[in-house]
Amino acid sequence: MITPKHLKKIVNDDYRLIVISDIHGHLDRLRSLLKKVHYTPEDYLVILGDFVEKGDQVRETIAYIKKLDENERTFVLMGNCEWAIDALLTIPELAGEIPKYLKRVSSNGCIREAYQKLHLADGSETMLGIQRKIAEYLKEEEIIFLICL
Repeated sequence: MITPKHLKKIVNDDYRLIVISDIHGHLDRLRSLLKKVHYTPEDYLVILGDFVEKGDQVRETIAYIKKLDENERTFVLMGNCEWAIDALLTIPELAGEIPKYLKRVSSNGCIREAYQKLHLADGSETMLGIQRKIAEYLKEEEIIFLICL
């Protein structure tokens, strides 16, 4: 489960601050936006959550944001979508909510990707089994990055 972190940042020089939110797995749009605002690594960049789910480039978006986060001037914050993924995959009592979540979220996203690729709709798994298999499938570096925010 997610543990809140607190950060205090004092900047004494002139700087440019770019804040982006609600990317929702649309890497092409994120790249286009960063290009449009002429983002450089000297800028402060805050990604204000909701960069996962809904779009069809979720894992690529996570990998790209993870790379951006290597810059000490980039700050990535968790939104409700990142929280939902973490909660759905780590709290056993929420395992039964996965099918409901899939109905509410668009036809894309990393949980849906795992659900489909692992053929979990065939009814052979319990809800806890589905939760465990999706969590295992998504335990790659990109997903671990989410729970470390």
